[in-house]
Amino acid sequence: MDMPCGGTYNATWTPQNISSPNSSDPDVPFSICTWVIDSPPHQQVKITVWALQLTSQDCTQNYLQLQDSPQGHGNSRFQFCGRNASAVPVFYSSMSTAMVIFKSGVVNRNSRMSFTYQIADCNRDYHKAFGNLRSPGWPDNYDNDKDCTVTLTAPQNHTISLFFHSLGIENSVECRNDFLEVRNGSNSNSPLLGKYCGTLLPNPVFSQNNELYLRFKSDSVTSDRGYEIIWTSSPSGCGGTLYGDRGSFTSPGYPGTYPNNTYCEWVLVAPAGRLVTINFYFISIDDPGDCVQNYLTLYDGPNASSPSSGPYCGGDTSIAPFVASSNQVFIKFHADYARRPSAFRLTWDS
Repeated sequence: MDMPCGGTYNATWTPQNISSPNSSDPDVPFSICTWVIDSPPHQQVKITVWALQLTSQDCTQNYLQLQDSPQGHGNSRFQFCGRNASAVPVFYSSMSTAMVIFKSGVVNRNSRMSFTYQIADCNRDYHKAFGNLRSPGWPDNYDNDKDCTVTLTAPQNHTISLFFHSLGIENSVECRNDFLEVRNGSNSNSPLLGKYCGTLLPNPVFSQNNELYLRFKSDSVTSDRGYEIIWTSSPSGCGGTLYGDRGSFTSPGYPGTYPNNTYCEWVLVAPAGRLVTINFYFISIDDPGDCVQNYLTLYDGPNASSPSSGPYCGGDTSIAPFVASSNQVFIKFHADYARRPSAFRLTWDS
């Protein structure tokens, strides 16, 4: 099928510009443009939108969409409408291909959009509620002499939960050679929450506000596989959206005991077409045995109206894996109290 605009392009380290056709030209009667931007294997694409104008505010018929490609198999998709390019954050693909879709339901001579694309370097600035982070070159080994910073900014009044799924960073005394450090704030002077190297999977990191600063540094000698991290945020201090084909999540404060009067909701979303399997890596939920006051419930679908499994409580680590019938699982955790050490950690794949 021929597209009136769009196409496939190869990203390089040099920024390149693309603009939608001039819709005042009667020879270019477009209604939808789709650009596919490819980067080399194990690289990612950076998209910067610098002009956006859609005269209609009907966001079902007039929008800009940035997403991973192929559709349904990536980890990110964001849609915008209106005329404020500054409201569109820089987009980084999760893997090596990104798609830019510009739709104008009714041809309008004032509708337009322009963006820049390039291979993404390892410095990132994310303004969103959830996502995933991978070391440069993942799943191959990272390069030597890397120095990368990442800032995560969640919505106001949210706190961030950082869950490590894989870690392989050259080990050294006090992590002096290669390391990943996490700070509670937006810069290198923010309080240090943790500094990591080796292969031992760290405990989750929980921010005290809506910002985290990460720095990854490698020396000139040895490299390793790096890291894979899932992160989410919520206004309640726990819960949120978890996106990806695999990962883990925990109760608040893990491996410590969660606070009294804790209520968390997670929505786990794997790539389309996959089935989620959840494993009970560790569970110790203080309860007299009826799972009424303190419990964990899994739902086979996107919300609490989906078929449920559980509730689960106590300390039975031999619980059979939960296999969903789709790519989405809703998880609810309720705890009135904890009189003894209590926590849980679940993992998933798809």
